[in-house]
Amino acid sequence: MGMETQPITAACGLIKDPTIWGETYGFWCQTVVLTLAALLALIAIISARRIERRKASMMVIFEGKKDTELQKALRLIVGIHEGDTNIASFAKKAKIDSDESKSIRYALNHFESMAVGISSGTYDENTIKSSQFTTVTKLYERTKTYIDVIRAEGSSTYYQEIECLACSWKENPLQKKSIASLQVRSIKNFFGF
Repeated sequence: MGMETQPITAACGLIKDPTIWGETYGFWCQTVVLTLAALLALIAIISARRIERRKASMMVIFEGKKDTELQKALRLIVGIHEGDTNIASFAKKAKIDSDESKSIRYALNHFESMAVGISSGTYDENTIKSSQFTTVTKLYERTKTYIDVIRAEGSSTYYQEIECLACSWKENPLQKKSIASLQVRSIKNFFGF
């Protein structure tokens, strides 16, 4: 009985598993599956991050629209700009503590925070730009002299993020979109791109 098993074992020992670059097919199949799983996980993480950035952007937009103090401050800035009063006068020491100056700073601080969020990657710039382009660029134009006086009396970095954002958006303004592009964007948004 011992003799019968020896030839069978010896015969089986002669058959080698096929290999690629010195490794078996099983090794390479397992490696391919693990690599694909890692790639899919990476795509899911990137997609989730994009979605979260867009959600955060929409939240800051909606909260800004509900903020009555911000809306009042923006209307005040438009009124001052269209009136005879120079907005820069509210940045001088004599009027810096006035209600008008506080409202101007409230609006600038809100959009400065939003600009910092965009530059740090917390908010999605395209989402905010689509909704807030005119507000941000007009706010900067209307308050530029105010910002210049504030900088002259303090730090030269005051409101630099909103300035960079507004200037960048002016150089690359929103483009008119065709109706057909909306369908393509819907498909891209479905896949998170």
